[in-house]
Amino acid sequence: LMVPYTLAFTLLPTSSSLPVSKTLSASLHFKMRNILTMSKNIGIGGETSMNMDMKWMNHRNSNYNSPTIPNRDTITAVTANIKRTFASRAASTTISSSTTALAATSFSAMSSSRLYSSKSSSSSSPSSASSDIQPGIDIIQKHNPSLHSSLTNLRNIPYFRYYSCDMLASCEYMPQELFECYSQTCEIYPVDEFDPDTDEEIVPPTIRYLDVSEFEFDIDGWARWDMPSDDYYDIVEFGEEFTNYDGAEVWKFIHSKIAFEMEDDEVLEKSWKKDFNTIVSGMHSMISAHIVEGIQEKIDENDGDTSFFDEYDGGCKWTDPKEEYVRRLSVNGETPDAIQNMYFTFMLLLSAVQSSREYIMDASINFGCDENDIECDASVRAALEDVLSSPLLQNMNDDSNIYSSINVASSNLHDHAVRDEQSKHNLWEARMRSRELLRIMNCVQCNKCRLHGKIAAMG
Repeated sequence: LMVPYTLAFTLLPTSSSLPVSKTLSASLHFKMRNILTMSKNIGIGGETSMNMDMKWMNHRNSNYNSPTIPNRDTITAVTANIKRTFASRAASTTISSSTTALAATSFSAMSSSRLYSSKSSSSSSPSSASSDIQPGIDIIQKHNPSLHSSLTNLRNIPYFRYYSCDMLASCEYMPQELFECYSQTCEIYPVDEFDPDTDEEIVPPTIRYLDVSEFEFDIDGWARWDMPSDDYYDIVEFGEEFTNYDGAEVWKFIHSKIAFEMEDDEVLEKSWKKDFNTIVSGMHSMISAHIVEGIQEKIDENDGDTSFFDEYDGGCKWTDPKEEYVRRLSVNGETPDAIQNMYFTFMLLLSAVQSSREYIMDASINFGCDENDIECDASVRAALEDVLSSPLLQNMNDDSNIYSSINVASSNLHDHAVRDEQSKHNLWEARMRSRELLRIMNCVQCNKCRLHGKIAAMG
């Protein structure tokens, strides 16, 4: 989700009217946080003293307004991560056909639903987004199956199939008891270095080289990528599925600490903070949809016999996909706007890819092929062109109706972010939270869930 969210903000106009002292204040806040992290990594023993020195910086007052809002030129830096991770993340976020069928049944009842409150389910208000995004939802319903198929094909190409991330990082956000998910469904293993049949490297050396050469740290960036490593994971072999892992503790932290806690009057307003919470809720809904679908797939694999759930460690409390759908995703469930928020987030993802299409197809981009392997490069580009030819990813010149319907979420986020000076000045708060959406995934204690959680958070 970080990529479309970031791109939406890179399209904002540049503000040059911020006082220098306020710009430096926010920038200093970012830099001190990173110095603290570095002190832990290099073992200089400065963490305690730095925590004391940083206390004054933790007060959210008028001195902490944002640095200059990024302009269009920054889109190149932001999209540097899209070309490599586009297929894996988009395919994970693409709403499956079975999920959209469930959504169609439920969405007609959503006109009276409330907006999602990140802190508590008690804060509610009539939703104003439903009528705005309904045309886009209808278009997604129509064209999503073919896009999902194209992305699935793209994900089988090595450049998009093998994914590297830090699976050993410790949780820095909450005290946790060490918990091992011993179920086989939780476990993943790095790709072997060599194919035993051909004795060739499974992950092409060019891909490893690109990951290292393209890694770049930006102190004021919107994201904190994992450091490139020698461990790559096959996202086709270890696809997202139902694992019986309970991530409620992590989600509670995300909604209460990373998402914005909003007062009742703020919930009623059209604000980018509310949009941010909607994005977080949409990400949660996407994962819930995968869980519901995964439960049904497990049942189907066992010819309708549900006794296999007893084999999970500690048993399994989620065995009825319909019941879980109602609880997690329906208008009568815990989050009445869950599906609406999922579509809102998906629209942002589509808008991000749409904005990046020229960069993705740039002739100078290396897709992990050997320098003179023209056939490899042509096959990757053909697969990408198949994806980008989807009606959901067309620009305004191709079909203005589809374009405007899909981009309503991005447009709303943009307009809310620049509606007044205070909104523009406080965007640094969104930047900090965008970073944490990835890092909190280190608190997930199911390896498969952690892998796909990072894929979702980064893309």
